[in-house]
Amino acid sequence: MLNISDSKPITVRTPSVLKQTSLEDSLRDALVDCGILNIADTRSRYIVFDLSESYWYDLGALLWLIALLHRLKSQRNEVQLVFPEPSDSYGEKLWDFLIRWQFFDALSQCVDQPANLLQPSQLLHRRRDSQYSKASAKDEFGQETVLHTLRILEIKTVLAQSTEAGNTQSIEANDLAKQLQEFDRLEGRIIVGALSQLCGWDLQATRTFMQRVLREGICNSLLHANGTFVNFALRIDKKNLTLAIADNGTGIPHVLRTAFKSSNEADKERFSKSSDAELIKYFTEPEIILDSRLITFSTEENVTSQPSRAGVGLYYLKTHVLREGGEVRIRSGRACVDFVGSHALSRDSLLDSPGTLIRIQTPLRGKG
Repeated sequence: MLNISDSKPITVRTPSVLKQTSLEDSLRDALVDCGILNIADTRSRYIVFDLSESYWYDLGALLWLIALLHRLKSQRNEVQLVFPEPSDSYGEKLWDFLIRWQFFDALSQCVDQPANLLQPSQLLHRRRDSQYSKASAKDEFGQETVLHTLRILEIKTVLAQSTEAGNTQSIEANDLAKQLQEFDRLEGRIIVGALSQLCGWDLQATRTFMQRVLREGICNSLLHANGTFVNFALRIDKKNLTLAIADNGTGIPHVLRTAFKSSNEADKERFSKSSDAELIKYFTEPEIILDSRLITFSTEENVTSQPSRAGVGLYYLKTHVLREGGEVRIRSGRACVDFVGSHALSRDSLLDSPGTLIRIQTPLRGKG
């Protein structure tokens, strides 16, 4: 058992419609009420997330919560999620969302002692996943692929580190291909074909999206976040395709400041004084491509998914999505930046994020 102090419990009561911003506002208010100004200062506390009157539909918030729970547990907090009973209106919607998206399975891979997060009487409701319609087929790799109603993928977890005998070992270069086998399978004809049909995209455009957006996001998290896992989920509704990728690493602003710490004095001053939002925007702009000196620092400090592209993966990802009329949200460090068309809408001075979240939403095309 954890040594929890006798201080008052921290209760995070979430609103009825649970979005990324509302979740963070509720968390910040709960911490401030207890005299805590940062997630890093939340240690050895009893924390209750009261979801009993919430309906969840934001994929970004869902994956961000998993990373947050991992962070809180690693800081020796005792955490409990309170869910409504499935019999009431809020409960039916919330349980439907969480079970269909295999939230509890993802949680069990990322958070120690995940059963402690649930009330014992509610564990039985997890069996309801047998009610949901599934269609399966063999992909070109001979593995079974499950396609759920109105979506392509549930939450998938890729572990960036392995733990053996209590020791955590950093991912080795030759293990990266094994970790990305799941992604290679997702690029198989079953997933690409189904996604192409639902989105109204041709097969090449669909495969390009998978490579430039999904692969780039996963590779960045695995190679450079210095975290232990990355979660991703892909959903289709009547109007949009939504993709969310979240890890529990150090975050883009911290990585950038580390990468350029050996730069000249002008750069040191520039990056030390830049806000987290400014650093996120900088890392998604062509300026980093044009400045060969900064690319050199980026490559030397391993802030890149491919040496030949030298740290501009997020720029290509953002450019591809915006060209398709989509939107990109990046939540990292103390900032959240939404890229919409030619605008970058920023929120800064937030609580430190437990990693980096990238959420992409792009409109579907007509199938005619």
